[in-house]
Amino acid sequence: MFLFECKDRNSDLDYKPFIYLCIAMTPYVNIHSHREGGPGTITVVSYRLGSGAPTPPAPFSAGIHPWDTAAAIDLCPEYDYLKRADIIAVGEIGLDRLKGADIDCQREIFAAQLEIAARRGLPVIIHCVRAFGEVAALLKQFPSVRAVFHGYTGSVEQTVQLILSGHYVSLGEVSLRSAKTIRAAKAVVPPERLFLETDDSLTAIEKIYDTASRELGIPPERLKEQIYSNYQTLFEGK
Repeated sequence: MFLFECKDRNSDLDYKPFIYLCIAMTPYVNIHSHREGGPGTITVVSYRLGSGAPTPPAPFSAGIHPWDTAAAIDLCPEYDYLKRADIIAVGEIGLDRLKGADIDCQREIFAAQLEIAARRGLPVIIHCVRAFGEVAALLKQFPSVRAVFHGYTGSVEQTVQLILSGHYVSLGEVSLRSAKTIRAAKAVVPPERLFLETDDSLTAIEKIYDTASRELGIPPERLKEQIYSNYQTLFEGK
């Protein structure tokens, strides 16, 4: 919210100032989605390298998803795509022990993308399935890189480790149905390390915010303002 002064030069009066009150509406931030967002929302669309899909509108992230690592040789030329100036994050990237190439191949591709993110000064969006220790260990090799763990469902102990390492957690529809995740978020995630997302859900981001506000005990407008501030800090350096 801010004030500014305007003098009416079309008036016969002696340019008496009028004070106008302008309310800048805080946008919703959807930190990870596979669909474009609507008006009043900053939606970071996730672009899977090698998908052949059209490049999404900015802001967007891009990376080789762990599920696509079986085609690693064919996707290696896609690393050049990560040099695009309009990419604001590398991802989603990470490790998945249930799907994708063997874990050694996934680890190599993950590390290569972390190196690109470090070189470019970009954050990363993390996909992590049953590989938390390995993902955390690889991130430690790139201390300048800040990570957002999307669709987060980790324990209190894992969450403490992430927060102490300077990373962020992003909660989505599945996260907010997990009592374990809610406990961890309420116990150890400071509001300034929190994001919300829709991922591939058709649920509106506004409903995700409503649920998060209720489950985390944070007033709706405060939650919205805090997450927008987090976005500015991580992506705009404010």
